Amino acid sequence: QLKTITFSGHMDLSSSENVNLFLRKMEFAKALGIKYIAAFAGLKTKARDFFNNTGRVIQKAEELEMVVVLETETPGDLLPSGAEAIRVLQQIGSDRIRLLYDFGNVYFANKGKVNLIEDFAKALDIIGVVHLKDPIIDLPFLAYTEIGKGIFDYTTILKYIRNSGRRFPVVLEIPYFIRSRSWEPFEISSAQKSLHEIEEIAKRSLEFVKKHLNNH
Repeated sequence: QLKTITFSGHMDLSSSENVNLFLRKMEFAKALGIKYIAAFAGLKTKARDFFNNTGRVIQKAEELEMVVVLETETPGDLLPSGAEAIRVLQQIGSDRIRLLYDFGNVYFANKGKVNLIEDFAKALDIIGVVHLKDPIIDLPFLAYTEIGKGIFDYTTILKYIRNSGRRFPVVLEIPYFIRSRSWEPFEISSAQKSLHEIEEIAKRSLEFVKKHLNNH
């Protein structure tokens, strides 16, 4: 009884070559009945190239009646936060391109110096999809754990989403196998889990999110 709503078509849209492939990914996602497809805006240093490419992406999104969601990403990217994303999406000026707000990525991109609730609230009107990641700090490493077991106050975050009056897909992302040393780029850790452990982590995370998002 599963249904696919979002598609990870992640490509850096500041590259024209990437856009050519991304348009094909959009067609594939549409064939699967998917509404939202994710991508990256790329580095701030390539902002002009990104904006030059958005016209083709918007045209294809209108043709396929899809929404492209640009994900908040890592330091140096065009979309490190919701506050920055507002200016970018206002410049694009199309409802066919929305924001994919990833709480974990925003925290990492700003080296922890961000109020997630305040930043999320600023971007609420442009959000198309949300990713939930929950970090843990085991100095010198930052890693990820099941939702509700990390350092984020997801009880408050989910309550805010529930009461916001907005409806959008909420995706659980639990990349327990990557870690960052002192805010450096992520690396694959040696951590291994069995399929049973992974299933249990996913189940507990889903139960936590449902409890706080549905308020029962």
